[in-house]
Amino acid sequence: MRAEVLASAETLKASRALPAFSRPPKRLFISGHSLTDAPFPQQLAAIAESLGHSLHWNVQNQFGSTLKERVENHRLGMDRDGAPVDMARAVRQPQPYDTWLVTEQHTLLDNLVWNDTAAHLRSFHRRAVEANPSAQTFLYQSWLGVMDRNDPGRWISYERAASPVWACLAEGVNHSLADEGYPGRILPLPAGLALAELVDRATTDGGLKPLSGANSQATMERLFRDDVHLTPAGSYYVALVSYAFLYRSPPLQAWFPPEMAPDTAAVLQQQAWGFTKRYLQNYRAPDPESCSRYVSETFVPIYLNYLRDLGLSQDGSLWTWVRWARFRAQWPRLFRQKGQANPLLRAGES
Repeated sequence: MRAEVLASAETLKASRALPAFSRPPKRLFISGHSLTDAPFPQQLAAIAESLGHSLHWNVQNQFGSTLKERVENHRLGMDRDGAPVDMARAVRQPQPYDTWLVTEQHTLLDNLVWNDTAAHLRSFHRRAVEANPSAQTFLYQSWLGVMDRNDPGRWISYERAASPVWACLAEGVNHSLADEGYPGRILPLPAGLALAELVDRATTDGGLKPLSGANSQATMERLFRDDVHLTPAGSYYVALVSYAFLYRSPPLQAWFPPEMAPDTAAVLQQQAWGFTKRYLQNYRAPDPESCSRYVSETFVPIYLNYLRDLGLSQDGSLWTWVRWARFRAQWPRLFRQKGQANPLLRAGES
């Protein structure tokens, strides 16, 4: 599976590398759900501060929310202090935010089809640059639940296959913004892929000491508190990766949680920076045509098969099979469409 996915992903035609790094964030806003909730923002800020970067930050957090819900309802969710958020006020700060980190629900294709993720990502970034013309947005890759913590191989393969689709989403919206004269500075932040690569390293070929446990289940329990939400150690790793992408700088010798052993922190820091360096060196933004082909021909069956089997493992309902059969027939054609008929390219006004 891994070789097939990588071979398919490599057929995506490159249009450009990531933009050259300009400046580190000073004011960061995170719009997300439970996969970007505490302690992730606090850990990210502590890492930045420990490495000499003063970071003002706030959040719009609503468990289970879609990007559409957060864009259309500016009072949805809570801020960093647990108070009701006001996104209209956040955008109009006297000192506007220069960096925005935003995510979608982890069921990405469903949200592209039903909730117009592309259009709402475009709207989100436009508001950011209208308040601050130099603002940049990072699209944070959420991850699906792990089907089997005793054998996470299929989940790892899924996240590897999903990561190019998040990059395709960002680049498609960048093209749409550029067509209207807006700066297309939406960059992928492949948190899900980084997590999958760490799990692969920690559960195969002798593991990753001292992170690895006696078996895969024990190792996964050190990173995941359930099938999808992370332990403080798992969250810390994702915060390290996020720091490395936001600052394009190594998070080595950074702050780490007081309950974490120093050797574990050092391993996570090294793994986070190694992943980030490889990704940044190899990344080339894909073009829309090859993105549509990849989603239609390769990713749709991977996505639907994984969700089908995940659903069967949880409830085994007939609806799971009906849903799979219906979308397996419809979605390959849908994602082959041109222009606004294709949910991946539907980046008009939300």
